[in-house]
Amino acid sequence: MHTPPRRHAASAGHQRGFTLVELMVTLLIATILLMLAIPSFTNQLRGWQRDSATKAFTAHVQLARSEAIKTSRRVVMCSSSNGTSCANSNEWRNGWLVFVDSNGNGSINNGETVIASRGASTGLTSMLSSGNVRQLVFMPNGLMASNATTLQVIPTGSIAIQMNEVAVNRIGRAYVRAIARES
Repeated sequence: MHTPPRRHAASAGHQRGFTLVELMVTLLIATILLMLAIPSFTNQLRGWQRDSATKAFTAHVQLARSEAIKTSRRVVMCSSSNGTSCANSNEWRNGWLVFVDSNGNGSINNGETVIASRGASTGLTSMLSSGNVRQLVFMPNGLMASNATTLQVIPTGSIAIQMNEVAVNRIGRAYVRAIARES
């Protein structure tokens, strides 16, 4: 029987690894790929922020309308910058309140129930309503006492990206439409 010859320690010591040139080329390729991916990821993030604010707004419109019908009371959704009172602004990016307006004065008072509130939305340039609409007022039958409005949800950024347009009609229904825009 023949046994294979033993290898000497000197030949076993020859190890294979990365050379400095191979490592530098790998890092260069990784850097280039990362630089190509960052703008795409940034646009994706802006789109998520825009869509999140749009979904929250439309969900609260639906909530306000259904709560008005369910409780047979007047319900107001107003822009709010502090989460405790209505703002005198048609900029909804800073947040909003949904509350039962028991006395019908359009502002939140002691004893009136806050149904929902939303804080400031990040990653948006603006959320402006048309016609200077600061409140959406829903009557007990679900119809709006306030004017119908369109809200434009515009994400931040200096490159072309789409914006969302939320149309709320007099029946109290919200419809979303995506619109391409150039900055």
